[in-house]
Amino acid sequence: MAQNLIAFFAGRKGSGKSTLVKECVAEYPRVIVLDTMGEYGKEEQTLEGAIQGLLAVSDKRRFFYPVRLVHPEDGLRVLRVVYDIPDSLVVVEETSFYCSPSYLPDEMARLVRYGRHRQISQFYVARRPAEIHRDLTAQSDIIVSFVQHEPTDIEYLRKVMGPKAELLPRLPKYAVMVSGDIEKAPLAVLERIASTPENFRLTDDRAPPTVET
Repeated sequence: MAQNLIAFFAGRKGSGKSTLVKECVAEYPRVIVLDTMGEYGKEEQTLEGAIQGLLAVSDKRRFFYPVRLVHPEDGLRVLRVVYDIPDSLVVVEETSFYCSPSYLPDEMARLVRYGRHRQISQFYVARRPAEIHRDLTAQSDIIVSFVQHEPTDIEYLRKVMGPKAELLPRLPKYAVMVSGDIEKAPLAVLERIASTPENFRLTDDRAPPTVET
């Protein structure tokens, strides 16, 4: 891949968030997923087994390797290994499992700040934006959000998406609002418009969001 991309996906359970992320992931040849909740059908693993398996595929041109571990600290140890696997995409599902608004572990901070030097793209996925450390969204090239209703989440996103975040409670089901460098967005984010029901809308910084009244 020519350059790395950092993207943040926000949306409550059932919003379509995981489906959209999986579509975007399909465009990358080398993918590692911290699959905390088993969204990708992976059985729970031991830390040793997860790392051995990851190292076994890391030299392949194409691989998809979900990791499902019980303890957050084990997931962070996997991220230390991920940093040594260039030209890859790492997806962190349930990001709030690993960080908080006041705490960003060193393993995640290093990926966010220096992953571009190793062309490691990163997708961070969470239900509640306000539960995520600000550095993750501040460094994201793309912010993707489904409908939001909690005032704290809307206020959080308003600081990174601008005033249009106030329209998030009015987004139709399965609609997304996209903010940031839309030219770097995975094609699946754009192509999904043509393959979803009529009430699906994609918005970006160059046009006001379309909402149903």
